[in-house]
Amino acid sequence: MSRGGVVCVGYQQVSVGKHHGGSACNVLVTDGLLQFWVGNELLKTVARTSLGEIRNKHALGTALRQHLRAQK
Repeated sequence: MSRGGVVCVGYQQVSVGKHHGGSACNVLVTDGLLQFWVGNELLKTVARTSLGEIRNKHALGTALRQHLRAQK
């Protein structure tokens, strides 16, 4: 997630709030919905505006960066 709290999924940009900026965010993708989670907290559910394939472009990199920050 960007520092401004924006997540991009399948060419769709969704703001989940600046106070979550920079956090690792999990996205549950279904045929018609996107759900944005930080830990066990559901931040937002929105309708999908694009129906193309979703790739895990930065998913593993974000989790690794968060893990490394926590160890410092």
